[in-house]
Amino acid sequence: MTRAIVTGARGFVGTYLVDLLLREGMTVMGVDRADAGPREEPSGQVEFRALDLEQGAELLGEVLAGAPVDFVFHLAAVSHIPTAWQDPGRVYRANVLGTLNVLEAVRTRSPSTRVLFVGSGTEYGVVPRDQQPIRETWPLSPIDPYATSKMIGEQLCSAYVRMHGLQVVMARAFNHTGPRQSPQFVCSALAKQIAELGRVPSSTEVSVGDLEAIRDFTDVRDVVSAYLLLARAGDAGEVYNVCSGKGWHIRDILQVLRHLAGREDLKAIARKETDRGEPLPSLVGDNAKIRLALGWTPRITLEQSLADLLDYWRASS
Repeated sequence: MTRAIVTGARGFVGTYLVDLLLREGMTVMGVDRADAGPREEPSGQVEFRALDLEQGAELLGEVLAGAPVDFVFHLAAVSHIPTAWQDPGRVYRANVLGTLNVLEAVRTRSPSTRVLFVGSGTEYGVVPRDQQPIRETWPLSPIDPYATSKMIGEQLCSAYVRMHGLQVVMARAFNHTGPRQSPQFVCSALAKQIAELGRVPSSTEVSVGDLEAIRDFTDVRDVVSAYLLLARAGDAGEVYNVCSGKGWHIRDILQVLRHLAGREDLKAIARKETDRGEPLPSLVGDNAKIRLALGWTPRITLEQSLADLLDYWRASS
């Protein structure tokens, strides 16, 4: 029986990955902080272990020293950029020290286990529009603490592959969305507001950030299928973009949601964002490497993702 550990198992992406691994017939252990509440319980039997990865590698090492573990999916991270600006120390402890402790646990207790490290497309920083979609070979130049922490985590993974021969594959995930996503993130924030306005037809204002920003969105269900494929068949030490390859203006996301809700009357009211540093004007990735090497392509359209997300918030509100 294939056995997998998922860190950050109770986060947005973690819950989808756990469900996918269960459908694949794996035995799954979910690892997360004790205060991490599940957005939705997985559909099958999962053993959960409360671990703070910042505190050291020993506890995770004890888990790895038990029954053989085939895969570790390292998703645990602080990923909200305003939080990163407000408390960079917390982000570096969680994202850098947490990653180091995962690598040390694998090195000392289960060096043949394959590890997937999830990084971020934001590691590329500001890239000229004429150089997008961005390939994995583009130099990294992060401009916020979150992206910097992910770049450092990636460098640690590369070092452990070179120095210790660990089987670590790295994903640079661009924006993703879908049902259950926190309203801290743009698609879910817009969908939640519109779902709530459905109960008050006289209300027509939607609070928005930068509508001209361009982002590359992939459905979370496609993202976790890429993670599984990379863990199984990606080359150790290699980095793969996980993205759709298509850019969307945020104003177009809002327009799709307006149309889905039948609320063309909704007006965008700009809010001043003072806690995000300098925003990236455009971030669109090239997925040719994972597509050509492993045959992965997104299957769920963004329109379908947004429809499912709106339905989720309607049912939740």
